[in-house]
Amino acid sequence: MSAILKINNFISAFIDALKSIFYIRLWTPFFIFFLISIAFAYMILNPFSGPWSGFVTWIGASSLFGGGEAFTHYPQHLLISPSVHSHLNLVLSIIVDSLLTGAAFIIFAGFFRAQKVKFSEAVSRAFSSYHWLVLASAVIYAILYAVQLLLPEIFMQMLIGNPRRMFFFIVALKLFMFLVFSPLVYTIPYIVLKNENFFSAFLNSIRFFLKNIFTTFFAIFITQLVVLPFSLSLDYSGWIADKFSPETIAVILYIEIFAAMIASFLLTAMLARFFIEYNE
Repeated sequence: MSAILKINNFISAFIDALKSIFYIRLWTPFFIFFLISIAFAYMILNPFSGPWSGFVTWIGASSLFGGGEAFTHYPQHLLISPSVHSHLNLVLSIIVDSLLTGAAFIIFAGFFRAQKVKFSEAVSRAFSSYHWLVLASAVIYAILYAVQLLLPEIFMQMLIGNPRRMFFFIVALKLFMFLVFSPLVYTIPYIVLKNENFFSAFLNSIRFFLKNIFTTFFAIFITQLVVLPFSLSLDYSGWIADKFSPETIAVILYIEIFAAMIASFLLTAMLARFFIEYNE
């Protein structure tokens, strides 16, 4: 496919994704995970009240979930909350969102084939491959987490004591993560739409990406721009708290979760359209 055709296909897919926003039934998987994520964010941001207090303070104080002992004190817990929520969201993404994402691809595949697929039917079909979906999500997030953890360590000596250089590195790292994610994004559609096991789906995802580098990368790039300003702001939670107030962090976290739902919807729509078009 020529470059012009790929650009036209990308634009067409993006327009179709925007149009699909108005079909309420397509939102179900994304809205469910949004509610789960919002609920846990609320508990993390309010750890000193409610029946969840003991559980949340234990998680927040654990380095395993990106927290620390400072989480048990106000307002430090607000500064740490984005990190704790991010780590907890990672676990939820593997256990819960893997199934919901599989169901979303099935629903969108039906949508682009002019077939109406019920949410319950999509979940049932995705659940038959749940073990592969969990494995796929675990491997994908492990790769992303490892890259995000190791790269700052490599460049740490260059970044210490230079806030401007650190800022540009953080932005560059987030953009680089889009590139790392790109070859992996078709693993789940191969599992649920082609009934492949994880290993075949993983390899086929990479092959598919290599044939569609432009459309895949820019689908991720343009949709994640919705989230980027908020995730970047939360990386500077200390500055946000000093410049405005600690409670501003909570507001930004809620907005980021909402933005992530929109980005996930648009990205899934575009990837499903690419997948259907090139595989049929």
